[in-house]
Amino acid sequence: MRDTFYIERSDLIESFQFDSSVVNVFDNMIRRSVPGYAFTLSLIRVIAEQYFIPATACYDLGCSTGASAIACAEIVNKRKGRIVAIDNSAPMIEQCQLNMSTLQVAVPMEFRCEDIMSSVMTESSLVLLNFTLQFLGLNKRPLLLKSIFDGLVPGGVLILSEKILNNDSATNVILNALHHQFKAENGYSKLEISSKKEALEGVLISQTQEQYRTALLQAGFSKVITVHQAFNFVSLLALKS
Repeated sequence: MRDTFYIERSDLIESFQFDSSVVNVFDNMIRRSVPGYAFTLSLIRVIAEQYFIPATACYDLGCSTGASAIACAEIVNKRKGRIVAIDNSAPMIEQCQLNMSTLQVAVPMEFRCEDIMSSVMTESSLVLLNFTLQFLGLNKRPLLLKSIFDGLVPGGVLILSEKILNNDSATNVILNALHHQFKAENGYSKLEISSKKEALEGVLISQTQEQYRTALLQAGFSKVITVHQAFNFVSLLALKS
């Protein structure tokens, strides 16, 4: 379904929430809003092929409608692993279950509607954290990254995708303008772009790539590699030795 969530002017823009009204348009929204999103999904499959260890688990944290988990489902199934999809939005989990039920592979799957801060993760070799950490409070992020690290087996990896800030304010202005133009090219009006920006203020809190990298290393990861960047959106690969 096409995203027309902010197509009409409103005097009161409420903070963005992942509720049932967003679920119906989420896949369309993210593809039209996040530069390189389709490539990010392809990247997940490539990394899973390289790093997923047989008979372990793949955790998709903040799974939304399941696109990231679906991207690697065939590989996880082939290696006799399992997928655990977690989101604190019940409508998202329901849609994720529906989407994954259409897969041609019978990969073992578990769906949890819970706060990822309280999630127990064990025997994982692949954790997907795509455009999720940015919605957590800054004080919670190190705790989650440490929990992810502790749940990974040696040789396991985390894929972290986020919208980032830059240390240079002029660069931020340029990249934000390019991002807004990207959304305009995908059919969003100036009103929709400005309304979405207002709705996300104080909800989506970005950090610099250096801050994410430092947090990952402090959590215990031995190496952090930038594997993709499109404007102010980046994907990092963090490895546990």
